[in-house]
Amino acid sequence: MSNLTVLLNLQGMVLLMMLAGYLARRLDILTPASRKSLTDLLLYIILPCNIVDVFAQESGSGVPFSVFLQLLLISAAAHLIAILLGFALYPMAEGDQKKILRFATAFSNANFFGLPIIEGLYGSQGVLYLAVFMIPLRLLLWSYGLHMFQEKIAPGPGRAGFLSALLHPCIVAVFLGALVMALSIPLPEFFGKTINRIGNCTTPVSLMVVGTILAEADLKKLANKLVLYLTFVRLLLIPLALLAVLRLLHVDPMITGVSTLLMAMPAATVTAALASRYDGDAELGAKCVVFSTLLSMITLPCIQLLL
Repeated sequence: MSNLTVLLNLQGMVLLMMLAGYLARRLDILTPASRKSLTDLLLYIILPCNIVDVFAQESGSGVPFSVFLQLLLISAAAHLIAILLGFALYPMAEGDQKKILRFATAFSNANFFGLPIIEGLYGSQGVLYLAVFMIPLRLLLWSYGLHMFQEKIAPGPGRAGFLSALLHPCIVAVFLGALVMALSIPLPEFFGKTINRIGNCTTPVSLMVVGTILAEADLKKLANKLVLYLTFVRLLLIPLALLAVLRLLHVDPMITGVSTLLMAMPAATVTAALASRYDGDAELGAKCVVFSTLLSMITLPCIQLLL
């Protein structure tokens, strides 16, 4: 199967999952109140299971230590720079818009889109590289990224706000998952399969939440200037800048290819879900997810040609 076919299939799956949420809201199967419950289910049960599960699967990945270290450093540096870029690139945005744009700039849907693409290009070795590259992304997303949205609920660096952020189920899951991965702790089979099955609901539920938000949005204004700008930064500026730096440093071509492609993925699907849960600009978050996902069908093959 060609990489373009893989991309088209992924696009179709994403659109159908969002359509399911869109129709559920339009038909009043999901109301604003039930969307909040669905979002809570996602953030407090499904995502924590998914986080622990992916860390457990990455335990003992078999990647050589030098490669493991390179991937960790590249991923951490790329995501930290993307976070800093988020503060510099959106002076025209207002209020909650900045939060959405910063989050969508820093964090991508690399796991859902990246896995089949990387596997198709680089095989099982590429999948191992992806697993390592995702570690800093997950740690930053569920620490700094989550705190960005929680600030509205528990603002400031006070003790109460810090404890609230630290005890969030996703943060607890990151600590537990990192411990399982670092110590190669085997999970009981029934427990591992349970969290795997629950965690597999992450993408469908996230995209259905996006669909419910879009059902209440003005779709004629889907691609406004902010969304277009974010899409350019997310899909082109960041990955092309990373590719140039890695080429200058003569990094291994496979490490370069995996890293560049993963940084070229569309905005994380949880962008809209987090904004909805913490009273942010959920409509802008949903638009960023949808538009960057659609445009990635064009940009990803172009970037692949440069590798």
